[in-house]
Parts: sequence; structure tokens; C-alpha cells
Amino acid sequence: MMLVLGLCVGSFLNMAIFRVAKKYGLISKKQKTNENRSYCDFCGRQLRWYENVPVVSWIIQKGKTRCCHNPLPWEYPMIEIFTGVMFLLVFQISDFRYQTIIYLVIASLLLFSLVFDLKYMILPDRANLMLCASALVLWYAGHFGEWNYIYCGLGSVIFFFILNRIKIRGSEAMGMGDVKYSLFMGLF
Repeated sequence: MMLVLGLCVGSFLNMAIFRVAKKYGLISKKQKTNENRSYCDFCGRQLRWYENVPVVSWIIQKGKTRCCHNPLPWEYPMIEIFTGVMFLLVFQISDFRYQTIIYLVIASLLLFSLVFDLKYMILPDRANLMLCASALVLWYAGHFGEWNYIYCGLGSVIFFFILNRIKIRGSEAMGMGDVKYSLFMGLF
């Protein structure tokens, strides 16, 4: 069951990566689409439910869209499979305690951030904010009163902010997205 849930979340992550990139202006699509429904990346046609089944649709369609026969990125099934396996592993390790849901959210956000950063070299602010909020929820639920987590988060931000200000050959050594991400790393 966790594998199937992970596959579905992976499919959602693929859609989120595409739409966030489009919102940032990293992808320009001119076709008119209904933003609330899944649509073809190339021609904008609304997809039917059976074209959205994680991994299976990609295999049946032989890695191409049904409507305009353009090749679909191989990352789509890879992200779905990886998310499914990741959900299964998190569930096995955590024995489904109340923190498990937060761990699954964090794992999904980390995968979203990883793929988005690899593709576009940007870490979206909302993903960083949700990661920090999730880490704070875990801290509040399990370690409230242990201020070391807060100090680590603040120390990480200060350290990486200083690194951000250092210029190497005229460019930043590290982006501000990484500085914001370091807050999550310290809190977690």
C-alpha cells in the first residue's frame, strides 16, 4: 500500500516540478490549459485518468504522449518509482508512529528540491519553507525544550550566509536558496 501511495505522490511531484518551473518562468508554454487538471506538456490537451496512472501509463504509451506522440521524459517513471520505494522504506523504518507522516512529507519535499535543483539550479522558497515548518513540527512533537536544534538551524544559516557573500571569480559560491535550505538542515 505504501508503495502505491509513493508512486502516486511521485506522479504529483512530477506535476509540481513542471508547474513550479513554469510559474518561475523556467519553462514557457504558450498553449491554453486548465491549470487545475493534468495536461500534455507539449500540446496542452487535458489528460484522461488512465493516462495518469504512475509508471504503468508511461510503459503502455512507450514513453510518448498519446495525443501528439512527443517523448515523455524518462525522469517521470524514475521519480515515481523512487518515491514509491522511499515511502516503503520510511514506513518500514518508522513502524508507523505519528512522526511517520511528517517523515514522508519531508522525504517528498527533499526529492522535489533535489530534482528541481538538478534541473533548474534553483531551490524554490516554498519548498524550503515547508521543509523548515516540517522540521519545527518534529522538534515540537519530540524534542520541545531541547534548544540545540534551534541553535543548529541558526548557526547553519549564519555559516551558509557568510559563504553566500564570498565571491569566487565574480560569482556567488552558494545561492540564497542553499542558505534557506541550511536552516532546515540545522533544524532537522
